[in-house]
Parts: sequence; C-alpha cells; structure tokens
Amino acid sequence: MKSITKLLLITLLLPNIFCDDNDNNNQTSEDPLSGLYIILNKSSSEDPAGWYHDGEFFSLSDSSPTAPSSPYVYCAAIDGANLYIGGAANSSDESITPGYWTNGEWKYLDEDIHRSVTGIAASNNNIYGIISPNYFFLNDSVTQLDTNFSVRSFCGDASDIYIGGRYNNKPAYYHNGEYISLALPDDSLEYTGSVTGICKYNSDIYACGSIYNSQVGNSGGYWKNGEWIPIDTLQTGSGVCHRIVVNNNGIYIAASADFLTPGLWHDSVWTPYDYPDENITLENTYTGHADLTSLVVTDTDVYISADLSYDYESGDEGHTYTIGGYYKNGEWTVPDVDCDGEACYQISVDALVYQ
Repeated sequence: MKSITKLLLITLLLPNIFCDDNDNNNQTSEDPLSGLYIILNKSSSEDPAGWYHDGEFFSLSDSSPTAPSSPYVYCAAIDGANLYIGGAANSSDESITPGYWTNGEWKYLDEDIHRSVTGIAASNNNIYGIISPNYFFLNDSVTQLDTNFSVRSFCGDASDIYIGGRYNNKPAYYHNGEYISLALPDDSLEYTGSVTGICKYNSDIYACGSIYNSQVGNSGGYWKNGEWIPIDTLQTGSGVCHRIVVNNNGIYIAASADFLTPGLWHDSVWTPYDYPDENITLENTYTGHADLTSLVVTDTDVYISADLSYDYESGDEGHTYTIGGYYKNGEWTVPDVDCDGEACYQISVDALVYQ
C-alpha cells in the first residue's frame, strides 16, 4: 500500500462505530427490531419506496406528515429499536436531495448537494455514512472529500472510518485523512478499478472490487491489507466482486461471473446461483447484468440482494427480463408487493439489513 495524498484540512473525529407494533406505517422505537428488513424501490406512483418486513410493506410516502415527495432508497442500518434508511428525495424546489429516514421520519442533510446517501450506519445515537460522489456525513455535519476520490462503500470500528472507492479511477480507500492506493497485479499494464466493499476484521483490512485493463478485461478479487488476491472464477474478463463480509467463519464475497451469473465466493469455493427464470441461460443471454446490492451473513444464513436484468432469446423472439429480489442460501425470493393495486413491472431491492 502507499499513501497518495494527505487530507490536511479535514480530520474526522468519530465516536465508537462499526464496519458494514405499527402506527401510520411507522415502526415503534421501544423494542429492538429483529429479523430481515428488505429495502426496495418499485414502479409505483403512490408508494415508490419503503421497506418490507414479515410479509408487510411499509411505504415511505405516507410514513409521516412531513414525508417528502419522490423518495428513493439505497441503503439501511439497524441500531437497537431504530431502522435507518439512506437515500434521496425531492426538496422544496423539487430537486434531488440526500437524506435518511429514522423509523420512517425523513431528514434532509444538505439541499445544496443533489445526490443520494449511498451508505449508512448508526451506533450510540450517531448516524453516519457516505453521499455520492465524494461526501461523508456524521449526524448533521457533511464533509466533502477530495474531488478525485469517488465513494462506493465504507465501514468503521471503535475510532476509525474506512471509505472504499476509487482515486483517479484506481482502487483506493480513505482512512484518517489519507487516501491509500491498493496494489494492482501488473505495474506494466494500465488498470482502472474501484473498491465496492470494505470491512475490518481483527487488525486486517479487507476490500473487494474489480479491476479493468483493455488487454485482459474485467477481473474480480479482493485485497487483504493492500495486497491483491484474484479469485480464479472471476478472471474470465467479465468477473465482478460486489460486497464482502469477513467473520470467524471466513471470507464471504457476493460476486457475479460473466457479468451475468450471481453467486457467493466463500473461502476459495465459488457457488453460482440459479437464474430467477428457467427460460434464462448463459447461452441464450446476449446482454445484461447482475448487480448484487448487499450481503448479510448471520450465524445460519447468507442473504444477497440483487437487481437482475437480462436480454435473452427464446425461440425466434427476444425478451427483456428485469427483476429485484434476494437470495437466501442460494434460493431466489421476490418480495410480495404490489404497485398501485396491480403487479409491479419493476422492483429493485437495494439493501438488506438484519438484526
């Protein structure tokens, strides 16, 4: 690893932080939340965003008297009895503005930034996270990072924050005022890339991501303390690593092979997941993507949320298939929600959070 530059003017002083009954559609804030919460957007004019829990959808459009218009959600965190959802909504002048919901109550962060909260965490009554393209927020304070740095992911521990992304289009992360570049497999080749997931386990820093070179294409892998470790299955020219979790059971990475095939890499074993429709195969699909938006690992289960899109041929006809949902231990599930009383033509599941 090497330091690219020092951020001399800004020092983030953070508190203790960590790595990655219903009334008017509002959760209570008395008892600790439990179970899986699914954060989603859907093709609905009445309630386009919210969360799904225990078979019920909670809309952010009517969650409070001050609910903003055009909500869109990207990320979530749970702290005890509180559910925090980061995203964006229209401000008073109808421009996109970043903010977050606490149990359905909306809070604008900065109406001069027309972007979205893309990562959020909470601990000890502090709420913090990242705003695209290059901001960090702690409670009401928003700090702009170096404009050469683009944020993609973050985590933290007792006193440190690690923000993964790219610096001048190369994989890097931010820590304590420094931008740390990450090793690339061949210094003689010109690579671009990004850190899409980052976490700290014990004293080690793990980051996952993808790198690209015009000669070898896209390669997926991860870094441990700055050293690049390629994943063999994802060296085909179109492998992508999306999210990473490390615990005492090993390293878990949500990834997609050939841009199209979602799956889980766990301690050197790659498990491809089935496509969500039997008519879709790698052979008949000519374009598409598998965007794995979050990875949750519990004592017994592995959850991966995904937004999948495929253009494929069946017979003599072309078809487009777009769907959002999640895998639980490899089994595909789509939340049972409707859009204005009818079937949704599109759902995107952008985050999962579990407590």
